[in-house]
Amino acid sequence: MGKVKGQPVALFRTGPSTFAAFSLLCPHQGVTVTRNENGWVCNAHSSEFEADGDLVLGPATTGLARVPMKVSKNVATIG
Repeated sequence: MGKVKGQPVALFRTGPSTFAAFSLLCPHQGVTVTRNENGWVCNAHSSEFEADGDLVLGPATTGLARVPMKVSKNVATIG
């Protein structure tokens, strides 16, 4: 977890050497989600998300937004 341009983001592994990043702002009302044992949860209205940001339970209607990133020479550049 970290911040890109002041916004909270997370990085997750999609394969042995591939990664993706997503926003930690709940798409329902923009509250920062927190990590739990199963993934992520919005404490404002209880939306739940998988560890990779996919939606599990609303009221959010989409998963956590992907953030552009690239990896070059073992360095991830996010945003």
